[in-house]
Amino acid sequence: MARMTAAFRHWFATEEGGTQTPPAAAPADPIAAALGSLAPWSQLLLGALLLAVGLLLVRTWSWRLRGLVPPPASPPAPPRFASMPAHWPPLSRAFGYAAVRLTSGPPRSFRPLLLPVTFLVWIGLQDLAVRIAAVPPATLDGGLTLAHLEALGWAQWLIAAGMLLFLGLWTRLFGDGLADLGLARSGAVPAAWLALSCWVAFIPLQLGAVALDAGTRQLLGAEPAPQAMVVAFQLEPAAQRSVIVWLGLALAAPLQEELLFRATLLPFLRRVAPAAVAIALNGVLFAALHDAGHLAVFTLGCGLAWLRLRTGGLVAPIVFHVVHNGVTLTALARLG
Repeated sequence: MARMTAAFRHWFATEEGGTQTPPAAAPADPIAAALGSLAPWSQLLLGALLLAVGLLLVRTWSWRLRGLVPPPASPPAPPRFASMPAHWPPLSRAFGYAAVRLTSGPPRSFRPLLLPVTFLVWIGLQDLAVRIAAVPPATLDGGLTLAHLEALGWAQWLIAAGMLLFLGLWTRLFGDGLADLGLARSGAVPAAWLALSCWVAFIPLQLGAVALDAGTRQLLGAEPAPQAMVVAFQLEPAAQRSVIVWLGLALAAPLQEELLFRATLLPFLRRVAPAAVAIALNGVLFAALHDAGHLAVFTLGCGLAWLRLRTGGLVAPIVFHVVHNGVTLTALARLG
């Protein structure tokens, strides 16, 4: 278990822009180098400005494209908290209200048991995938090489396939199949176009999050660590030409993360919290899985959760996530 945990915390640190100290001197991250030339307060101001521009673009596109993908129908409203028996203690009423919210409205396959079982399956698949893909031990405490990246790429495919198989069987047995996860074919093409359109607006949001993170680090006197994925791609030109590395990072990793966070976790959060709170919690938990780069990963997680709720399906966040990772890898390969 320790080997599995360390290996995949290292992997997630590379997949979404996280950080890890390389074993030797490495090329500097171009974005970090450009931000490092600015004063901390300038970085914070730039980050806030970029976030505002990004949010404005998202709102504008969402408004103009509202007819392309109509918002999903809201489920029947469950009983209000005030309608719980008055003689119950406040804490019992709160738990009773949460139980009613969880069990009323979602598909039959989304029983409360699904969430903990899915996380246990996901953890078990990590350990199994690391062993089957024979991830080199050096990945646990050293820099990423081509062998490490390719082994982790195979592991990501094993996890994605295992998650899809498990959730497919679960929803088939207890519900209406993969449509319960948001993988219905109807409306997939418009949802994909919406994801591609909104991805453009995400660029200033991501850059703004990176600038805010850099400015905060400088004000607190914390040294920014180099991005392990940038280092690996710049020091290993063969990794930039490896199909396994590209498919693992750009396709398998987004697929298994969307199945876990947006297909399984987000519907449960939405049942017990308003949309904005559910999106924020989903982003926090998504960022907590990564070693570093938390603000940028949080921004990405919130955007993906918003797309999931906006379209009512999983196609849009998967397309968005794949495009994001693919463009990031392309930029890293060009800069390398």
